[in-house]
Amino acid sequence: MVRDLRNVRILSGDDAPTPLTDEDYRTPTDEDYRTPFTPDEEHRFRVNLVQHMAQELAEKGWARFPAYSPEERIRLYALAPALGEHFGRPVTAEPEDITRVRFAFGDLPLRPGAVTDTPGV
Repeated sequence: MVRDLRNVRILSGDDAPTPLTDEDYRTPTDEDYRTPFTPDEEHRFRVNLVQHMAQELAEKGWARFPAYSPEERIRLYALAPALGEHFGRPVTAEPEDITRVRFAFGDLPLRPGAVTDTPGV
């Protein structure tokens, strides 16, 4: 496939970007990683996520949300009781895979191969 490049010009030596050197690369520090939520941020996140998940559950009967760390998965599992209170019926939170948690109404049949907290189910 041929692509036409429009409005492209060759830069002169003065306008050309300087190449990166080893000094431009650095090792990530602790400041480069995410910090935990403050209590106020955690509360706002929880309120907004419960509203979002409640809307998804009401529309489809299930909802999915990404969780890339163990802390995020724990936070999502803790939302299931709040969603259950909102709807007045049980809501389950189950891992779909390593990066997603699926919410569904607990009084509906589980998907084949679903992970449950109840032994023998």
